Amino acid sequence: MKKLLLLLLATGTTACLSAEPGERLECSVNSDCTGQGQVCLQNRCFAAGDDWDGDPPTATCGNGEVEQGEGCDDGNEIAEDACTNACQAASCGDGVVRLDLGEGADGYEVCDDGNHVDTDACLNSCTAARCGDDIQRTDLLVNEDGYEGCDDGDSNSATAACLANCRVAFCGDGNRRTDLSAGDEGFEAC
Repeated sequence: MKKLLLLLLATGTTACLSAEPGERLECSVNSDCTGQGQVCLQNRCFAAGDDWDGDPPTATCGNGEVEQGEGCDDGNEIAEDACTNACQAASCGDGVVRLDLGEGADGYEVCDDGNHVDTDACLNSCTAARCGDDIQRTDLLVNEDGYEGCDDGDSNSATAACLANCRVAFCGDGNRRTDLSAGDEGFEAC
């Protein structure tokens, strides 16, 4: 104990050691804790797997210190950046659209509806659904703007079963299907 106290004094560490063996270092930030993997919780240093006296200390999200159970803690109240207000790293699908990145940056999100449905307005890749993305939207009715009767990923096709506007081809739509042979159901000669 004396050697550790002398080492701490020699290195200029301001953390306080308790006089009793087995008691924890006092701390105000994680860097005050000298053990590998230790965090500062309720002004005492703890390591994962420690036995708690009474209830385990709880993390304080938003204090700028990453504590047990937190993936990050940037100390601000901005939910739309790399660290959410729940002190977890932002990710596509968490229901929060990141606003701290520009288009094209890794992690950039156009939308984030927080669900695992890939056939609505916001894809699971956090990009907006669009005709030609090879994913058919099923959340709209036939007469609603953006409705897709099909989506084969080919937004240039006007001669196949799925038209460039993501509508199902039919006789009389003004486009002659060329993807079928004579005798095939749906073949159009003109």
